[in-house]
Amino acid sequence: KKKKKKKKKKKKKKKKKKKKKKKKKKKKKKKKKKKKKKKKKKKKKKTYIRHRKERERMNVRNK
Repeated sequence: KKKKKKKKKKKKKKKKKKKKKKKKKKKKKKKKKKKKKKKKKKKKKKTYIRHRKERERMNVRNK
């Protein structure tokens, strides 16, 4: 019976190692966030084109 108790303790140590691996995965997610910043730049270009179209409409009205 004493030997069985020792085996249970070993299993607990293995679980702690798994938790350390999860922390590494979180760092990878941060790299993905950097890619999202590139998408924001594309949105800015779209707004610029929209403003240009609005200016063209105003020019036609002024004429």
